Amino acid sequence: MSQQGLLILQPMDVTDAMLVSSTVPESDAPPWAAGTTYALGATVMLAATHSV
Repeated sequence: MSQQGLLILQPMDVTDAMLVSSTVPESDAPPWAAGTTYALGATVMLAATHSV
């Protein structure tokens, strides 16, 4: 019989150089545009940093 337990892992930053592939889709938020007025709570994405 095998023992199972809780594993605690140290967090690590994953950089673009380390990420070879992913099946997680990028956000489908529309791109952010300077000078555009957005509604309160609107979600937009900054493509340069992939931040939503």
